[in-house]
Amino acid sequence: MSPLLLLIPLFFIALILYMALPLLSEVTGRASVASTAGPGLEPRKEALLRELNDIEMEYLTDKLSEEDFRDLYQNCEQELITVLRTEKRKW
Repeated sequence: MSPLLLLIPLFFIALILYMALPLLSEVTGRASVASTAGPGLEPRKEALLRELNDIEMEYLTDKLSEEDFRDLYQNCEQELITVLRTEKRKW
């Protein structure tokens, strides 16, 4: 087998990873900003932010259908909104 035939698939794999890197760093970047917002973050809020990040990552890696993604993300998002409103009332 020609060495060129071995390099072509490796090149395409590297190209795909290179193209996916901004998407992956954008997803993890948002989570890291949220988790470093301050020491006053409640554990439930942090858990929900991580869960949103995980749901998005699973969808981007085709582990979730679009319908499942929308349902899970919306439910988690609504719960996070409830936690944030509760926290706001405490202020």
